[in-house]
Amino acid sequence: MNNSAKKLRPAPHGAALCNEAIEGFDDRAAKAAMIAEASQKLEELFDVLRIDHINDRNTRDTPRRVARMFVEEVLRGRYDAAPKIPNSKTAYYNLDKANDHR
Repeated sequence: MNNSAKKLRPAPHGAALCNEAIEGFDDRAAKAAMIAEASQKLEELFDVLRIDHINDRNTRDTPRRVARMFVEEVLRGRYDAAPKIPNSKTAYYNLDKANDHR
């Protein structure tokens, strides 16, 4: 195994390196910066794997698309605020009212 592997570097802006949701990360500029940085790393990976992501029209924009997919879709709950859950009593009351009108 190659000993040149880099250790995880501290996350920018005081963010924690963990598998929990990151609060206060709903800034579009911060997400765009994260996508750009991840895209660069994917370009490096494609270079190591000898995948032509510059000239081949099939993979030309793939690093950016994959990075965007991870940030905006796969890991969506990590970077977005949790959805608001209604009060259970209110939700059941409204459901009962809706069922009364049948």
